[in-house]
Amino acid sequence: MVVLVSRIILVLLILLGIRLLARVLAPLFAPRGTRPATRARRPARAVQRGEMLRDPVCGTWVDQRIAVTASRDGRTVHFCSAACRDRYLTEPPS
Repeated sequence: MVVLVSRIILVLLILLGIRLLARVLAPLFAPRGTRPATRARRPARAVQRGEMLRDPVCGTWVDQRIAVTASRDGRTVHFCSAACRDRYLTEPPS
């Protein structure tokens, strides 16, 4: 029984070795137009962030560019969601 298990493991290791060798050698024999670019990476895009503002209702920080807005007393207020905006507008000004 031990001999059978050891032979199965040996066969699996040989098959794994053949598979790895085939993956390494396959790009060398591929036609020129189909070779994958090695180490081809796209340049990293700079992350642009807007100004972060605090929602006066729940305290969540939200990017000014995507915030839901409302005006009260001539000033613009920024919110994380329409629900926070609606809650703010229904509360009496403090």
